[in-house]
Amino acid sequence: HQGPPKPPRKPGAPYSTAAWVCFGLGFVTCGVAWIPAIVFALMATSANKVTDPEESRLARNPGAHIGGVIAAVLAAVVGIGVVADSSQPVHQITMEVTGKGPVEVETVIDGDDDSSSEDLPYSETQSVKGSFGGLSLEARVPNDAKNPDQRLTCVIKVDGVPRDTTSGEGGCSADYEGDDD
Repeated sequence: HQGPPKPPRKPGAPYSTAAWVCFGLGFVTCGVAWIPAIVFALMATSANKVTDPEESRLARNPGAHIGGVIAAVLAAVVGIGVVADSSQPVHQITMEVTGKGPVEVETVIDGDDDSSSEDLPYSETQSVKGSFGGLSLEARVPNDAKNPDQRLTCVIKVDGVPRDTTSGEGGCSADYEGDDD
């Protein structure tokens, strides 16, 4: 004895599956994938409506229109946020110390400080998105160094442009107040 025949697959089923996959990916992509999810959902509804208007989701549930509009508004808000965030400039901040031998280096970028012992030449580059506050670079020859009076040069560059350069015997320091971009 055979069971009842399976109902035929709806023509919008592949679009519906794609819509659910994009909806799930939207949580990983900060909502960007919700835009194609809406498009696929509308395509699924349209394909199902053509073959059986009484069975379409919109025909059975007029509230689905409201859900679609809310989803579209959320997707637009997320899209605007992504575009606004990507419009901020990214600055390359480079801090360099030149001279000979080991030094103690302290850097401060926007209030975050870092100290380390380094061999020269020393160079560190960081990317900072949007505006940033003060930059500071200080290098000192350690007290136990063979030549404590060696000449050091400190340079702070922003986007490849030197903003402060200083030299000194036994140490140097450079500062830059920041950018208002």
